[in-house]
Amino acid sequence: MPLTTLDPNTALIVIDLQKGIVSGNFIHPIADIVERTRELIDVFRAKNLPVVLVNVAGRAPGRTEQGPSAGLTLAEGWANLLPQLDRQPTDIAVTKRSWGAFATTDLEAQLKTRGVTQVVVTGVSTSVGVEATARQAYEQGFNVTLALDAMTDTREEGHAYSIRNVFPRIGETGSTEEIIALLEKKERYIMNGIWLVSYFFGGAFAVNAVPHFVSGIMGRSFQSPFAKPSGKGLSSSTVNVVWGFFNAVVAYLLLAHVGTFDPRTTCHILAFGLGALLIALFSARHFGQFHGGNAPSRP
Repeated sequence: MPLTTLDPNTALIVIDLQKGIVSGNFIHPIADIVERTRELIDVFRAKNLPVVLVNVAGRAPGRTEQGPSAGLTLAEGWANLLPQLDRQPTDIAVTKRSWGAFATTDLEAQLKTRGVTQVVVTGVSTSVGVEATARQAYEQGFNVTLALDAMTDTREEGHAYSIRNVFPRIGETGSTEEIIALLEKKERYIMNGIWLVSYFFGGAFAVNAVPHFVSGIMGRSFQSPFAKPSGKGLSSSTVNVVWGFFNAVVAYLLLAHVGTFDPRTTCHILAFGLGALLIALFSARHFGQFHGGNAPSRP
């Protein structure tokens, strides 16, 4: 299935990009894989999304036809993560002794504690560590995305088989560029929502400034939050000028310094107008109690 969406709390899992493995004879230039993975890492970190750096330091203990794994000796530094990944204190570091990153670690618990519901998987090798991790993530209930251009293998047939036959059954696939575009799109939706809320309250504060400021500069007392009882008693014209000016300043800050308010943009002006209309209707009913507006006398 083509890449459709990313959940709000998605983690990036980087598989086995370590000194002892990247020197292998891969079918794609390993530098390109590391570079694309680093692009994803940078975006995930910038958006405060979890980054999981996985290395392998052993094998599962079961017997295999290729021989026992007991007594396996790794060269010094073999399991060290590549410096290009620039591990940060906020990253989740996981050392596994199996193909997949979930089987012999507490990764599932760490991700679910953080509320993660989806993972993006990159690294090496496609048909081994990446596929095993993706399978395990899927089986543990995570939505899975595979960054196809940020993974590689030492075997062309293994790489192709995973992409063609396995990945479509356990998740969605996409390129690094597509994944980053979805992350940026998600953030834009969130920011646009925040901006519209700000413009809504900007309209409310702007309209609320009017009766207080006008009454104040005309030398009339008027209801304000500072009177007793609050909102019902009368405050002096000076207090109302100050309160009206304060509302106008807040409206200015919400409109001019949050997002990019443009009166030619329909959703911006609708949010502003809705806030203005609602506070105007509320004010008409509330102040109408004291100035005869709710029950005007007939001549």
